[in-house]
Amino acid sequence: MKKFKEWQLDKESNSILDIGCGAGAVTYSFAKANPKINFVGLDINPNYIKFANEHKIKNTSFVVKDFKEISSGNGSYDGIICLQTLSWINNYEQIVNTMIKLLPKWILVTSLFYDGPVDARIKIKDYSRTMGTNNFRSSFYNIYSIDKFKEKINKKGYDIFIKEPFILPFDLIQPLNKGMGTFTQKTTSGERSQLSGP
Repeated sequence: MKKFKEWQLDKESNSILDIGCGAGAVTYSFAKANPKINFVGLDINPNYIKFANEHKIKNTSFVVKDFKEISSGNGSYDGIICLQTLSWINNYEQIVNTMIKLLPKWILVTSLFYDGPVDARIKIKDYSRTMGTNNFRSSFYNIYSIDKFKEKINKKGYDIFIKEPFILPFDLIQPLNKGMGTFTQKTTSGERSQLSGP
C-alpha cells in the first residue's frame, strides 16, 4: 500500500481491476485507503467471491470470472493489480497478454521471481490438503526470470519497470502439517529467509 502511493499510482487512477483477487482482502485494503477509486475484484473461485461480496464496501465490486474470459478493453481500467497470482497458474504469458489487451495505464504485479535467466515450472501435490475427490491439492508454484518478464512487458509498450525485493518485517510460523505455506527462519545475519513447502 505504501508503494502504491509512493509511485503515485493513486493519482493516475479512477478505476482499478484486481485479477486473482481471492477473497478480496487486498482489494478491500486498497479500496478503503483510496475511497475515490473504484475497484473491481475478479477471481475464478465462487466461494472467494461470495465471501468478498459479503464484506465489500461502496467502491468495490467482485465478479466470478476466469481471466481467460476477459475480452479486449479500451482502457476501461486505469490500472491492473495482479498480486501473488502469476506463480500459481500454468501459463503466465496468457494472463500478462490479457492484462495488456485491456490497455491500462499501468500494471502492478507481485510474484515469485528470480534475478537470473531461469524459469522454474513447478507442479505441486500437497498431501496436507484435499481438493475435490483427490486426497491432495494440486497447484503450481512457478518462479520466473525477472529479466525475461521485463523483456515481455517492455515489448508490449510498458517501459517503466520497478522491481524490489519482498522482505517480511515479521516472523511467520511454519505450518504444523508441513504442507505448502510460507514461513520464515532467521539466518545467522539476523535476516528472515522465506521458505515454502519442501
